[in-house]
Amino acid sequence: MVRAFELTNHKPTGRLNHREIKIAENKISFSFHSHKNDETVVEYHQEGDNCKLNCLRSDANLLIENSNFVSIFCEDLSEVLVGQSITVFAFNILLEEGSSCSDATKSQILSAIKTSLSLRNEKLRLYCFRSEIFGIEEVMEIFSYIIPGPFRFLNLKFPASCVPETMEKVFVPGRWNAFVDVQISLNFHNLSRKEMMVLKEIISTSPNFKRIGIYYAKINEEVLDELFGFCNAILDVLWSTISNLPTGGPQINMEFLAGFPQEKYITVVYRYCRVRDRPGHVLITTKVNENFISFYRANDIRLYESIGECREEGTALSGTNHERLATLDNKTIIELLIDHLGFIDIRRDFSLDKFRLCICCNLTEHSEEVSARKKWFLTQLKNVLTPKSTPVKVRKFEILAQCWEENQIFEPIKWLEPITLEFIEVETVDGNDGKTNEMLEVIADTNQWKYAKEFAMKKWIINGPVDVMKFIHFEKIDITVENWTNGAFFNWTEEILYSPSFLRYKILFENCSIDNDIYNLLGLPYKTVNGRTTWYFKMPEKNLVLHVIYYTSKSVIFTRVDIEDVPEVVVMNFDQKGKIDFFSISIQENCIVITLESGDYPQINIEYSQIDRDSLIKCKETRMEKLVENMDFLFVFCDDLSGILIEQNAMMYVFEIHQIGDVQPIGSRIFTSLEMALNLRNQKIKIREFTLDFYSLEQINSLLGLIDPESLAGVSLNLHPSRFIKRLDKIITLEQWKEFKNVQFSATANTLSSNELMFIKKTLLKSQVFKLIGIYYEEIDTSLLNKTFGHPTQPTNQYGLTRTIRVPGTKRDVLNVTVYPNNCIVFAREKCSPKFNTDQLFDKIIELAQNCEGPFLKVLMNPLIMNNLSSYLGFVDIQALRKTCSGIRQCIDYIKPDPRISKMKIKSKNFGIVDVQMSFHDDAMPLIIQYEEVDHGCLVNEKFVKQGIFLTFLNDIEANFRHQKAHLEEINLDLHSIRYFHRDGFLDKIGDCLKPQTGLLSVKILNVIADGENELLKTLKWLEPVALEIIEVHSLVSDSWKDKIVVDHKFFGLNQWIYAKELVIKDFVVPIPFNIQFFIHFVKLDVFVESVASGDVYELKEELLYSPSFSKFKIEFQTRSIDNDDLFNLLGSSYHLENDRLASKRKTWYFEMPERDRVLHIVYHVDQKIIIFKKVGFEEIPEDVFFGFEEE
Repeated sequence: MVRAFELTNHKPTGRLNHREIKIAENKISFSFHSHKNDETVVEYHQEGDNCKLNCLRSDANLLIENSNFVSIFCEDLSEVLVGQSITVFAFNILLEEGSSCSDATKSQILSAIKTSLSLRNEKLRLYCFRSEIFGIEEVMEIFSYIIPGPFRFLNLKFPASCVPETMEKVFVPGRWNAFVDVQISLNFHNLSRKEMMVLKEIISTSPNFKRIGIYYAKINEEVLDELFGFCNAILDVLWSTISNLPTGGPQINMEFLAGFPQEKYITVVYRYCRVRDRPGHVLITTKVNENFISFYRANDIRLYESIGECREEGTALSGTNHERLATLDNKTIIELLIDHLGFIDIRRDFSLDKFRLCICCNLTEHSEEVSARKKWFLTQLKNVLTPKSTPVKVRKFEILAQCWEENQIFEPIKWLEPITLEFIEVETVDGNDGKTNEMLEVIADTNQWKYAKEFAMKKWIINGPVDVMKFIHFEKIDITVENWTNGAFFNWTEEILYSPSFLRYKILFENCSIDNDIYNLLGLPYKTVNGRTTWYFKMPEKNLVLHVIYYTSKSVIFTRVDIEDVPEVVVMNFDQKGKIDFFSISIQENCIVITLESGDYPQINIEYSQIDRDSLIKCKETRMEKLVENMDFLFVFCDDLSGILIEQNAMMYVFEIHQIGDVQPIGSRIFTSLEMALNLRNQKIKIREFTLDFYSLEQINSLLGLIDPESLAGVSLNLHPSRFIKRLDKIITLEQWKEFKNVQFSATANTLSSNELMFIKKTLLKSQVFKLIGIYYEEIDTSLLNKTFGHPTQPTNQYGLTRTIRVPGTKRDVLNVTVYPNNCIVFAREKCSPKFNTDQLFDKIIELAQNCEGPFLKVLMNPLIMNNLSSYLGFVDIQALRKTCSGIRQCIDYIKPDPRISKMKIKSKNFGIVDVQMSFHDDAMPLIIQYEEVDHGCLVNEKFVKQGIFLTFLNDIEANFRHQKAHLEEINLDLHSIRYFHRDGFLDKIGDCLKPQTGLLSVKILNVIADGENELLKTLKWLEPVALEIIEVHSLVSDSWKDKIVVDHKFFGLNQWIYAKELVIKDFVVPIPFNIQFFIHFVKLDVFVESVASGDVYELKEELLYSPSFSKFKIEFQTRSIDNDDLFNLLGSSYHLENDRLASKRKTWYFEMPERDRVLHIVYHVDQKIIIFKKVGFEEIPEDVFFGFEEE
């Protein structure tokens, strides 16, 4: 035995604790150790066209003809990895000295590792991993298949082409979250200040790494001293004692240095510094010779305290720049500070977490000289911190100054970078003297104020009215105001409700003039306890609530909370607001009564009536009354009706209006109010059923245009005899009905003429608007019914008779006409169904076919009978019926029943297993068939078939689609996973089986998981171009690595490409050049391209402006080659909202299109490298958008 997977089978299964792969030009050595430390090495050589294997331990060898040594090795590696069951101590993939690894070899090995690890039932347990051939992204792909917990050591020696450009590429946020105390080493070109700052931040704060080692080509020693502390012999001794190493010995795990060339003699230099904000933690930097450095975080209080003592005693030795400790004589403290700041030299890539500026001076000591010195200091400080007028990057800015200081004291806020500034705090020590508003005018007119997320004031008091719009963009504020009024309370609440950024606002006040009128403005509170009043208001954002707490005469706190944190009774109130299930209006001559039902609340009746010159509103259930003075009751009712209809945001299941007596003038006024309220809504109202008493066709037609067509299921009209309505067919042919489907319609009529009966019949037979029409009549001519719909066929029940006629052109649809004794006739289009269900029908047919002989069996061989029966049976039932006898099978094959397959999915889960899933137009249960390759045949849903899986699968596909007439909605082909069958033109044979004999396969949606453009190209050629609307192409490759798919002239000339309306290519990269003209015909486009330039954006904009079909294009690009200046020159200045913090990351343009009332909306997401083109209506754009050519 020579094969590696065979040798491992003679060891305890999966008990290998070390394996090493060493790659040379034409050889791979595979070395592995078992738990008993016995080593086995298998070498794979390429000799001509053959692969030769040598087992160095047993001197055995094997020659595999016509094989590549890399492929054979990958097969063995896959087998070994799949069988591994315990933790692997070390897994090394190395290069022989002086050798290199080709991209093809690397790709094969990576694919073998990923495929084998993905086939395991659980992730691999690994302790140490070394690689000399993979880049960081490829390593992370492998790590997605290992358990993070046991892993401790990672040693990476990147090939020259894979060395990361920056440390951020290695330590991507979130990538290492699952790992703990990992020791990592890697090679890097130059360790600059930026890279060392990244490393310091990670090793100081992240629990994911215990030690980081870097093999470097060049390092900045001065920056190393500045960032990582000083060298000290005393600390060296202490550290050696703590770590049990000889003094001066290298405190570094030699696993770090493996694979990197080292000098014969190792010299080690330590540096020590405390970890910020972590008492007891010390950052120890170990530099080994001139090519390696490691960063280690230790937790030792003795070493931590000793660092402080050494600094106080001035015992810092080599590695410390003594010039930085020098001070200058005859200079003030302020002058020394300025000098020191200038010496530090603020770098442009440096970012401060906090900048606190305190300028304190007693008023009694203040003089012109002191004021001049302050101005000089601020000027010098600005010059130091903002050389070349470059803003300082600060996250949190605090300034402390007396309230009587001049406004210039607050100018430093303008030195800061607006985008990075998140928090502003202003503080004073002497209390307010009336200059707060002047201070706010200075800072509130800056971009820094507009971009900040939080604002706080200490001891400052805002005088006079507070403009909420100045603060509404903040997420959090903490301020004090001089006075708080009812109006201010209400205004702040209203603005906060619709603020997208608000999280928590706290407002203290010196004086308070809040009174009980606040309850009229904000409504009744949830509760008031011990001087604390609480309100809850539902916010427009889903599942969010505004929580308001008012501490009497002291403060108010506004907080955004999740609906889960709100008391249940409050949530119930939210659910009921704008959610009336039943709403009935009864109109009488002297009063109006409305009936309401909402959720679990009981029904209530509210009556509006007139008493002299006043309106009386009373609720019968609660016995509450309210008198509205000098108001007409109809005006009060219409006002309430408008409010209810405008706020209704859920489905209203029943809406009724009944008129009692001759109340036409009142009814007309109510209808006018109803129509105005529904027109004021942002969207059409959703009503399931409505019952109305109306006089005119215009009223009915107008109301239908204000109801959501998708919600309406039933309409009942009480038609008053009048000159406006003379015939029922006039109502049914109203223009607004065309938007509705499957409505149940009922109405009243004196009688039904022959013309009206014929019109109802034609409407239900041909139109999709109505599925049922019910008429309450006074008299009807039975002979006309018999003439139009035939004689009664069956008693519906003890109350009525039914007439039934078939709907032409359908198999199961019938029109039932039922006459009830209560003078009601119902015309209903329904599916004809037997008295027993389909399963019962199928069982009886099978029983008949198996037990009957002779003439009885021939009944099922009659094509006419079988054609009718097949319309009640599903695809699976018909296939089972074919197997009962040859006569029935021949009959079924003769009538060729359509299987009505709507969706088809083909996918392989593993080598030798294929899944086929089919869905059907009649909403039957999907059919799932699994084919599994076994010896001497295959299993079809676990049933053995003496035929290979390849032929069995194709024969079934051909049989299932042989008589398919209905169009396929979607076909989903996983060409990547079924590549096992790509031999012998498998893909072409699938196409031959799916295509009808008369032409191409008719499919609406093509969804393909492919390896590249060749499979996609072959698949497209099967399809009927006119039917194909959507093309979706996906890949199983990880998001971190996307293959290229070349979309070129081979596609552009296909009719399938030309006729398709939507294209989605997300998991492949479309390489340059991206030929825009061949994509412009799509309605929707979503692609990932290699690169997009400013000129491409302009060209696409010009093309889309005049495209009649375009709706939305989304283009994501891998490499940004868009120059902002060029883009602005080509497209013009972008539109931006005031106070938009995302303005620098999101650019927006609007261009008027030649198409009426249509605008081209372009959004460029800079950081995400996405640009979106969308056609929108004029009503969807901001009001202040200006199209420059309008005035020409």
